[in-house]
Amino acid sequence: MAELENEIQERRSASRQGGVYLALARLTELFVLTRFEEECLVVCLAPELDRKYEKLYAYLQDDATRKKPGVNLILNLLCETLPQKLAARAALDPSSPLLKFKLLQVTDGGTEGHAPLLARTLKLDDRIASFLLGHRQIDARLERLARIVVPQANAGDTMAAQEFYQRADRFLHAYFKDPQSAGRNVLLYLHGPANSDQRLVVEAVCRNYDLPLLLRMWRRSRPALYLSSRRRGCWPGKRLCNRPCSAWKTWIA
Repeated sequence: MAELENEIQERRSASRQGGVYLALARLTELFVLTRFEEECLVVCLAPELDRKYEKLYAYLQDDATRKKPGVNLILNLLCETLPQKLAARAALDPSSPLLKFKLLQVTDGGTEGHAPLLARTLKLDDRIASFLLGHRQIDARLERLARIVVPQANAGDTMAAQEFYQRADRFLHAYFKDPQSAGRNVLLYLHGPANSDQRLVVEAVCRNYDLPLLLRMWRRSRPALYLSSRRRGCWPGKRLCNRPCSAWKTWIA
């Protein structure tokens, strides 16, 4: 197992150095997950890939009705000793990233009051499962509030002569060229008269850096624009918001 773990880490490092996007690694970065929490996600993702894992989990739990991994099963699979199991329970506390940010859902199967933690079942959130499988659609729960906008291929051409666009593009180019900017966010505050040029500037910038936009719809003001995390990630991470005074902000990581 140690050799396999080392091989996995070596491949992940090689992929990162080669610029290969890894959804699980991105999720770990966003929510600051531990290795154990990562493995919990992988165990819960397996039935989304092949339903044979449902039969396997039912067999391992000696219960034909328990087709999703229970807490006890996960601890047995991922921990070798009792002290490790006791320490790992913290990852399934309501304040932990897995549950606090609803990456996992806990099902209480008890018929009399709350079941002990070991008797509970874990399910991967549908949107998180889609993200890990490479699907980039917006969460269905946000469809009435926001939508993804992919900048057009000629977005930069129409704004190339705009002084405002040129200033923003020069700043971003210099910022990302600086090694000290790695892993840091940058905030752009766009302010001016209410017109469509602001959105065109943002679309052109996103096109240059291969970033989709998350367009948020406000009830009493114009739409807000959010830059999706990194090049293929999901929000949160970068955003561009429109206030009633027509001021636009954007965070780019």
